[in-house]
Amino acid sequence: MIRALEEYLRSEVSLKRYLHSLRVANTVVLLCERFDLPAGEGWTAGMAHDIAREWDPQQLMEYARRDGYGISPEESRVPLLLHGRAAAAELQSRYGERRETVLQAVRWHTTGHPDMGSLGMALYCADYIEPGRPHIDRHEYERLMRSASMEEMTLTILNTEIERMHDLARPVIDHTYALRSMLVQRIKRGAAVPGKAGMESELK
Repeated sequence: MIRALEEYLRSEVSLKRYLHSLRVANTVVLLCERFDLPAGEGWTAGMAHDIAREWDPQQLMEYARRDGYGISPEESRVPLLLHGRAAAAELQSRYGERRETVLQAVRWHTTGHPDMGSLGMALYCADYIEPGRPHIDRHEYERLMRSASMEEMTLTILNTEIERMHDLARPVIDHTYALRSMLVQRIKRGAAVPGKAGMESELK
């Protein structure tokens, strides 16, 4: 599956998107190693997360109408928000991916979601901090990498992104706020335990 996926990326997406996907995959693996998550799943999620990023809005809407999650007003106004959901559907149907941890990670990497799991958090963070991102300097990268847990890192980045969306007058989807609330409560309870057990419990 990975070979077919990489061949698709090399031939069907822009060079810029392909190189971004490689950097994200490498960064997810680093986070998986740091927080005791399955690196192979992280690599797959990182490579696959943007396979629908360059699709046209109508195609994204068509995939979202079939995936059972509904379409929010924000997603209707900005269909690009749906590219993670479309990528998960394509990964499952075209490449036979069945691991729910990988599918949920890819599905929700764009907006965040309480069901994204620890692997999804790692992908979300990697997409933000990968070395090609101009908004991250070395100091900020190292500060984020010192986070005590995957939840703490995700919450820090999520708050930054929500503030940025507000400043740009762009919509923030409800499940982004739901993820933030979940993370705040878990960290307050001291329940932000990195690793596979935490990831699996989130998907139950």
